[in-house]
Amino acid sequence: MTHSLPAFAFRAVYALLARLRPRTAAAYAGKAPAAPAAPDEGTGAIPRRIWSYWHSVQPDAFVERCVANWRAQCPGFEVHVLNRQTVRDRVPPGDWPAGFEQLDPVKQSDWIRLYLVSRFGGYWLDATVLLTRPIDWLEAMRGAQGADFAGFYLQGYTQDAQFPVVENWTFGAPSGGAFVTAWQREFHHALFEVGTAAYLAARQAEPGWEALLQGIPDPVYLLGHVTAQRVLRQGGAAHRLALARAEDTAFFYQKAVGWKWYLLYPRLCLVPADAEVPPLVKLRGGERRHFAQLFARHGEPGSDTLWGRACRPRK
Repeated sequence: MTHSLPAFAFRAVYALLARLRPRTAAAYAGKAPAAPAAPDEGTGAIPRRIWSYWHSVQPDAFVERCVANWRAQCPGFEVHVLNRQTVRDRVPPGDWPAGFEQLDPVKQSDWIRLYLVSRFGGYWLDATVLLTRPIDWLEAMRGAQGADFAGFYLQGYTQDAQFPVVENWTFGAPSGGAFVTAWQREFHHALFEVGTAAYLAARQAEPGWEALLQGIPDPVYLLGHVTAQRVLRQGGAAHRLALARAEDTAFFYQKAVGWKWYLLYPRLCLVPADAEVPPLVKLRGGERRHFAQLFARHGEPGSDTLWGRACRPRK
């Protein structure tokens, strides 16, 4: 029913709630670090290379919008969006795990992202990420902190600040980076060498399972989060990560509108953008479906909106 509302109704509801609860219209106050002028890949910098995966050979219209946005925001970057056929061109037969085809596409994607970034370096972006600036601000953050991995952590899952819960929908690392390589090996071990159920049962039998899990709600689905935690706890000070809080960046607007998609859509697509905006927006699964339906009904977002502005080619 909500999807059938005309655009002016979304605007009116959003405007009313913004007046009643000003924080729902919160303006982004932070600034991402300045991107390096030209990262030197020979010095261990993150290559200007974007990886993503969409299982279907033909991506849907929403995914194509996001990929076009990456190209607009990241001129000069390689952009590789692989699918279930083309991914085999990047993974040598000897590295291809037995039983891969039997996995759920979500788990396939989880394995692929860690393999590609650990082997080739670059940035992983889920196909539901909208950029508002070039992604190599993560490289600036990584370099400033002397880290070998840059990404995001979710405060909502993190109970121990010493071991933030690392997200896997956007991250970057040089080829062979210590943390991403260890994470890839641990995830591969969990998924293929022992199996998810046996891996989690072994972890649960160890002292400190609750501390490792923190607030991760579904360790089967979020196996990548669990394996990242184990790598961090085993590696100690050996792993240096540069992490931005997701709720302050990629999920800034979701948090600002109370995690309600029907307020997120007008905030991003119907009202004028603020002067300062987060460096990226990550849409969750349900949000992606709603936005796709609303784009099909209402057409392109206004050129002065955050979404419209983000899709303009950079000068």
